[in-house]
Amino acid sequence: MPNTVCSPTRKKKPKKSTRISDKQEETIAEAQRFFEAGTQLSIKEVAKKFSVPYQTLRRRIKGETKPKKLAHEHQQLLTEAEEQVLVKWGKYLGRMARPFNKRTIRPKVLDILRARGHDVQDNTGLDPKRAQAFNYSTVSHHFALLKSTMEEKDIPWDNVYNMDEKGIQLGGGRKGSQVKYFFDVDDKMMYRLQSDDLELVTIIDCVCADGTSVIRPCFVFSGVKKAEEWFHVDDKILIASSTNGWTDDEIGFEWFKRVFVPQAKERNTSGKPILLIYDGHGSHTLESWAEHGFENDIVLYCLPPHTTHRLQPLDVGCFGPLQKAWFQRCDDIMNETGSGMEIRDVVKEYMAARTKSFTERNTLTAWRKSGIRPLDPDLFTEADFAPSYASSTIMHVPPSFPQKLP
Repeated sequence: MPNTVCSPTRKKKPKKSTRISDKQEETIAEAQRFFEAGTQLSIKEVAKKFSVPYQTLRRRIKGETKPKKLAHEHQQLLTEAEEQVLVKWGKYLGRMARPFNKRTIRPKVLDILRARGHDVQDNTGLDPKRAQAFNYSTVSHHFALLKSTMEEKDIPWDNVYNMDEKGIQLGGGRKGSQVKYFFDVDDKMMYRLQSDDLELVTIIDCVCADGTSVIRPCFVFSGVKKAEEWFHVDDKILIASSTNGWTDDEIGFEWFKRVFVPQAKERNTSGKPILLIYDGHGSHTLESWAEHGFENDIVLYCLPPHTTHRLQPLDVGCFGPLQKAWFQRCDDIMNETGSGMEIRDVVKEYMAARTKSFTERNTLTAWRKSGIRPLDPDLFTEADFAPSYASSTIMHVPPSFPQKLP
């Protein structure tokens, strides 16, 4: 084997960065002020004295260039001075544990622009049970059964409802709203005031396929004490209590009997049957529901188990905006008062968040995305059913896969 000789290669020197740091900018500005104050030194001598690039200092003094913070100032909403004011205010609020986020910083920017005379206007992992349950066979059977039920009973869309439970916490919830906040880069302790009240309140709520949400909810509080304010919001709302703040068989049936049935029948102008779509929660599947529904010409339709994340309108497009609105309101109250949501204000504040989030647009979109209105069995594609293939007894292969193997 012949000997080989490897000649050493010279390492290339890394290129010096031409970007001027903030500290260098301060030094260049200081040198410029020194020269413009009337010194006898030349620009070159001043550049040498302050250890700054001669050409950069010369162009700055002659007005040919600007500092990087001012170079694009004409393209920005705020001037450099206005930004500095906002930054200082943001640092102060961060140290006070009340930091800015994208939602709360916007009004401050608009206030600055108005003061200047501008006319301005203001995914998670999938549960294995859900992955297995949401399959083509189950979903196809669901749509076929729902279609035959509505056609057989001649049920109009304004007589179709969906009900479910929603849990809220007085502190807004631990998961929060995924809002990011602004802090000073030098702050080591980055905290934000947030209520730690985890007291649970369960709400039984309902929406209609015509885009409305006129059926009143039921509030389930924990304990036996009641607040007078709960009963002043709407006398058609049902207030209940349990030991842990969860709904149970009795409470669920009381809402169905005392709230849903009379209110749904009151707005039933066609005189045709009413359809209530619900999930398989134990409190919804009692004989008492079926008997009372039969007596009042109400058809109960239970969704397939573990599919509500795709097939139940409330889960698909209503409870998400509602949770966001609720968290923001809890956050606003904390910032305004320094304390969390009071239990006596829950009904009033929830109804306000509900009005904001249960809009006709959101509700109709939720019914459409769940494939119910309009009835659309083809809404879900092969990609939607793909997570169920791992537990399927049928082989799923690409269309190009040969039908017969050699």
